[in-house]
Amino acid sequence: MQTLHASETGEPSVTWFEGNSWLWTIGGVTFLVDPIFDTLDFGMPYFYKADKRVFSDYRALTERMAQEAEHIVITQGLPDHCCEKTLPRLAKLMKPTARVIAPPSAKDIVSRFFPDDRVTYAKPGDKVVLKGSGGEVELAVMPGSVVGPPWQAPENAYLARPRGATDGGVFYEPHCMWSEDAMRSVRADAIVTPTYGQRMGPEALHYTILNSGERAVELAKTVGARRIISYNNVDQESTGVLNLIVTRTGDAEEFARLAAKAGIEYVQVQPGTRVAL
Repeated sequence: MQTLHASETGEPSVTWFEGNSWLWTIGGVTFLVDPIFDTLDFGMPYFYKADKRVFSDYRALTERMAQEAEHIVITQGLPDHCCEKTLPRLAKLMKPTARVIAPPSAKDIVSRFFPDDRVTYAKPGDKVVLKGSGGEVELAVMPGSVVGPPWQAPENAYLARPRGATDGGVFYEPHCMWSEDAMRSVRADAIVTPTYGQRMGPEALHYTILNSGERAVELAKTVGARRIISYNNVDQESTGVLNLIVTRTGDAEEFARLAAKAGIEYVQVQPGTRVAL
């Protein structure tokens, strides 16, 4: 298992643990984002099954993250963001002061392991403050992906900044699906976004699952971000039928070129390596 490089100084940073899993330190508060520390299979391993390449010792990873993280933030209610195998372990190992911020779609899973007085089910437009050992972080909830029919409520995107700050911060929406109306008035220093897009089905009739590249650069320009922090969202040990119908789009070199053309720094993160903000 690779050495972990989470911040021990309280300095703002993000650390990626493959898939959609992160450890962030913002405003002196350290929190997990979408912790998935187990095999991901959506309950249908014949359809899809994925494991991390580097952090495959899930027990050790969970124990270490439970020691370092003060809170948990979840973006979506789907299993690749809200893991019913990971959350009960974290609930037992983390301090009783640990809180969970999650969209209402995650309630069926989160409520099984965390009592209501430790959970905030936040929706777009809400603002939530988390207190940590080194300060406070404010999470502004923005409209995220619509992962079902068009009339379904959007999942959560988050803008994280130290409490009291009026601009800057880090914006994250794991599918790079964002509302232009909601983001026009937002200012962020950095965005976190997947390296590759994904779509399902034949090209003429495809359904876009994730955006990347050009769309991510548009987001960065919209919010005035000086940096794009990109992660290889498809690099896992995966098997199953889903691999036959989901197509990867874009590439890191083209993404970096688009960012450079726009005058934006492009950072390709590596598993377990802390990126200072």
